[in-house]
Amino acid sequence: MLFFYYLVLGGIPAFTEVQSQLLAFSTSVLPLTIIFAWLDYRKGSFGKRWAGLQLVYKHRSLSHSLLRSAIKFFPWQLGHMGAIRSAYQADALSIFLSTSAGILFLIFLLMGLLRKDKRHPADLLAGTQVQLKNSKQL
Repeated sequence: MLFFYYLVLGGIPAFTEVQSQLLAFSTSVLPLTIIFAWLDYRKGSFGKRWAGLQLVYKHRSLSHSLLRSAIKFFPWQLGHMGAIRSAYQADALSIFLSTSAGILFLIFLLMGLLRKDKRHPADLLAGTQVQLKNSKQL
């Protein structure tokens, strides 16, 4: 990446915090949210297909799949926001964002491990559940 910056742009460009936040969101979180929403809406992500799993919907729609993916990637986005914020201003907000990302990650993980139905907040809010293929109990 540094090679690209120096070869094409003549150096590392200076970004404001807002520009950095938008760049990180638009090049990582947003595309992956859309890609995983589309894959899960169709036949499931590559990992789910490889593991013999499927995503079962209470009401199958692309909007429910987008909602699930957006919620699922939200802790990751908060982590980006906290890290970027701390590069510009190491303040209480950067600590709050980073801590919130970690706490949400733990909530998602613990719910997936400890709930009998293995559903995490994204599944509960979107009305979905990951199950073995050909299992229909939502």
